[in-house]
Amino acid sequence: MENRFFEKPILNSPYEYPLRHWEAEFCRVAESHRRVKAYPRNHNLGLEVPYRYGSETRRHLPDFIVLVDDGHGDKDLLHLIVEIR
Repeated sequence: MENRFFEKPILNSPYEYPLRHWEAEFCRVAESHRRVKAYPRNHNLGLEVPYRYGSETRRHLPDFIVLVDDGHGDKDLLHLIVEIR
């Protein structure tokens, strides 16, 4: 994006683009890591983390699921749940 406003992300910004900046940086790091086999975005995958906030039941949708080769072979990859904040 050519807008200079977004060159340095602002934490807790009301604008959506800085969040995308942090996610893009995560993707760059994941892409370059030799043990990361895949990092699908949790969009329409159905992964939800239920939790309680006081007496209220809520659900959280994490950003990514990272599949990592932890030495047990391609049929037994480690699955990490990642939330970008």
